[in-house]
Amino acid sequence: MFNYNKTVNIVVAGAAGRIGYSTIFRLAAGDLFGDGVTVNLRLLEVSEAIPSLMNIELLLGVQLELEECNFNALGEVIITEDPDTAFGDADYVFMMGTTPPSEGMNRSDLLINNAKIFAEHGRSIGNFAHPDVKVLVVGHQSNTNTLVALHNAPELNHENFSGMMQLDVSRAKSIISNYCVVPHTSINGIVIWGNHSTTLYPDLNHAQIKGIPSFKYPGITDNWYIENFIPEVQNRDTSANELLVAASAANAAIQQMKMWISKGGSSLWDSIAVLSSGQYGIESDLIFSFPIRHAKGRLYIVNDLDIDEYSMSMIKLTEAELIQERDIVKKFLFRHLLV
Repeated sequence: MFNYNKTVNIVVAGAAGRIGYSTIFRLAAGDLFGDGVTVNLRLLEVSEAIPSLMNIELLLGVQLELEECNFNALGEVIITEDPDTAFGDADYVFMMGTTPPSEGMNRSDLLINNAKIFAEHGRSIGNFAHPDVKVLVVGHQSNTNTLVALHNAPELNHENFSGMMQLDVSRAKSIISNYCVVPHTSINGIVIWGNHSTTLYPDLNHAQIKGIPSFKYPGITDNWYIENFIPEVQNRDTSANELLVAASAANAAIQQMKMWISKGGSSLWDSIAVLSSGQYGIESDLIFSFPIRHAKGRLYIVNDLDIDEYSMSMIKLTEAELIQERDIVKKFLFRHLLV
């Protein structure tokens, strides 16, 4: 656990949503840093979202709940609709909030509506957050939302931003754990490539189950892998009840941030969406999920895995979707050198 004996400022943007609500209490309880770190929470909601998600009285009710829990780790709590106030001196940011789709809204409209929010928030982060801030984007269409946010914060390094993929890793492990009847802790080396969407590619070619290469483990066949495993991971968001996703998404967000800020290194990789710069032939200036190792608070792309023909075809499909999304929101992007 972390024992920094200090105070940190953590922003939860989209605090009125279900994932935000589930995350807030985990942070206040000290789940991210453990003992010795006081957590100041800034709970941000855009004014358009408050009437549709939770009114201001209920947000104040959240603050009252936090106070009544008497968490040892909790410092001050600020509820605001002003991004500049929320992101001032922020050390860690969880960007949960997105525009909910309305009836008849197409994918392009939703991308553009969310890009407006993430452009504004990115500018505030660039202008007011701590220079070493770590920004984890969780909200739907998270890869492209991450790209918009970092483009609008040219004052910061692109390494300050990442998109959440830990939820997809956790889902993949859960599926294998149930199918093979093994503990999830015995499963390592899964790679989630690309976009947090139905085009993501969950790759088992480099994974191990109880130390055995996955495709040599009993029951893991090409047929099961292609016809069952891949579609189940890809379509988990579309098939799940939203109420059942909030806690697992909040847990995944905390897991990914904890991994990111860890001072120790790891010989194993995980999957995190970061800015591409040509690794594995992926077009630059996309937020793309790669195999990632972490050390001393930094993320490093594992860039030497062998990729077979089928895997590359799947990787290219998810890359194409991200290029299309980037084209839709291009008016919100600054074309300056990011890498």
